Amino acid sequence: MTALTTLVYLHGFLSSPASPKAAVFARAAKQRGLCCRVPNLNVTDPAALSQCLADAVSDLTDGTWAAVGSSLGGFYAAHVLPGNPARVLLLNPAVNPWDYAVPYSGKTVTAADGTQVSVTETWLDFLRGSAARRVTMPERTLVMVTTGDEVLDWRKTPAYFPGAPVWTVPGSDHAVSDISRYIDALFSFLLRGDVPETLPAAAQHD
Repeated sequence: MTALTTLVYLHGFLSSPASPKAAVFARAAKQRGLCCRVPNLNVTDPAALSQCLADAVSDLTDGTWAAVGSSLGGFYAAHVLPGNPARVLLLNPAVNPWDYAVPYSGKTVTAADGTQVSVTETWLDFLRGSAARRVTMPERTLVMVTTGDEVLDWRKTPAYFPGAPVWTVPGSDHAVSDISRYIDALFSFLLRGDVPETLPAAAQHD
């Protein structure tokens, strides 16, 4: 298999490229000789968002890069991101993000980096439509869920990714604030496809 050169990290709703979790992945990638790209996804115009994601991977050769998506970024990684990554890691991915964004509909909200984000019906419709695109490479996708997720029901997530291994981590939170504890295992997957040994049997879609 072609050696990995680049990691593309997709942050969550109202987060930013400067998020603590993005910094952990960028630092770990650098230590392993990889470049890390973190596009700013605080964009809700569907055309602009799609272009942003396309630009992030347009010069990358198939199989030379991996994607990590957190929460809404996980949704984008699974359903919107173009190209052919070697592997995809989804961290507490949002599976129906429009439901969580509806309370903000018609409002302008402020992201962590100060960006003003308009939550429009056009964007919500784009999310609903994108969900119809199912994961096309489940054997190259690892879904990580935490039982302490205070935003999403982690028990419902596996059903949205049939065929993909699911690593269920006791405790933690939606942001996976203790991500550093798991970074070696996660990069073992990103670099070599090694699924964490603690994968619970119940999460293997029996």
